[in-house]
Formats: sequence, C-alpha cells, structure tokens
Amino acid sequence: MKKIFITLLIFMISIFMIYCEENPNKHEKKEECIKYGGDYIKPIELDNYWIFSQKSYANGEPDYRDPDTLKEIIESMIEVKIGNIDYIGRVSQMIYPDNNYREVSAIQWNGPKGLYDLGMITPTDTFLIEPILRYKYPVNIGEKWNVSVISYGYDDERISIIDTMTIRCVAKDYQFITPVDTFRTIVYYYAKEIAEGALYLRHCFMYYCPGISMVGAEFYQSTDSIYYFDQKITDEMHIRIELIDYCLKLKEEEL
Repeated sequence: MKKIFITLLIFMISIFMIYCEENPNKHEKKEECIKYGGDYIKPIELDNYWIFSQKSYANGEPDYRDPDTLKEIIESMIEVKIGNIDYIGRVSQMIYPDNNYREVSAIQWNGPKGLYDLGMITPTDTFLIEPILRYKYPVNIGEKWNVSVISYGYDDERISIIDTMTIRCVAKDYQFITPVDTFRTIVYYYAKEIAEGALYLRHCFMYYCPGISMVGAEFYQSTDSIYYFDQKITDEMHIRIELIDYCLKLKEEEL
C-alpha cells in the first residue's frame, strides 16, 4: 500500500509539472500561480508574457478609439558583470500595437529587496548599471526610495541616466478589477514631467499582484505636485492599463 501511495504521489507531481510546462499558469489557475511565484513581485522567467489593454481618457471619458493592446515578454537571459559580481538578468521586451517592437528592451533582475533594473539594450547600444531597485517587495505602505531614470535618445541613439524619481508604496491588498480577474495588489506611485517645461505632471499608480506582476496602471494629469491615492480625480485620468491575459512558466534553473 505504501508503495502504491508513493507511486501515486510521484504521478501527481509529474502531472502538475507537465501541466505547468504545457499549459502554463494562466488566469484560470491564478491561485497556483500566486503560490509558485509569491516570492517575487514579478516572475521574470524566460518566455513569461503579459498582455494588456490600454485605453486613453479625456475629461474622465474613454477615448472613442478602440483600446491598444500591449504585450510584454521575457525574451532572453543575459549575464551582467558589474565589478566582480555576476548577475543573471532577464531581457523584457514590450510589443506595441500591430506587433510593433520598440527597439528598447529593459534588463531586469529579482534581487534581495525586489525587482531591480540592470540596464537597457538597443540594436546599437547596451547600457549596464549596478542594480537599481525599481519595485521593493516585500514593502510597507509609506516606504519610498529613489530610482535612477534610464532613457534612450532616439536622436543620438544613446542610452543614459537622465534623472531620478521617487517611488513609494501607497496601498496594499487593494482590489484591482480586470477582465481576467480581481487581484489583490500592491500600489506603487511616482510622478514625472510629461515634457520639459510642461505645466502638468503625470501621476502614475502601478498595480502589482505578487507572483503575477503588473495587472494594471492608471495615469493622471494634474498641476498638483502631490497626488493622493485615495483622492484621485476621475476627470484627470489620462490612461488606464489593465491585464487581459498572461502566461507564466515554471522557475528555471539559474545559469
């Protein structure tokens, strides 16, 4: 009987592993996905992808045009050597409407305090930096940290650090509703200039579900220098992004 039980257990584990490989964790298996990836705010294993709907707004009303569809995919792995330390980064590529690839890919790494930036890649340049904490996890409401802003200049085709910004956690266990499901999220906030000399700031709220990654985002335009999460003004919403599909793979062995 014991032998039969052990054989059955091995069989069940094998079936679970086959399921994750051939029919990866998607929205119908959300709870399994959260269990597998809960140690990370964003599971960045090779071939993971997320598909989003992006809708523009004006005076609180949706734009008449159909939403854009965006897809983010972890397309490759890269070894990044900074000083005497080697990091295994993942290259994240965003695909825009009509399968249009932007020429810029981010290099990301899951480190001891959360999700880090390791640099950027373009067809003409590779820019590597010491790990910059992007989204802290675990995190407490009210915590904040400074982040260097990496930018690609399409005119001179160069990558550089152009500024710093402050990211803070403004909410936890916030229910964010998407066509996929309702997710309990951590909400990160930052503000940035829309353009140099512009009167308005873009206030960005990023909704992350641990183990799944970003499930939505909201961008508001306002002349206010500080924008409170619980006092958002619908008429000032500019863009809303929400998750519509995703596919996550089993964790890979590190190189």
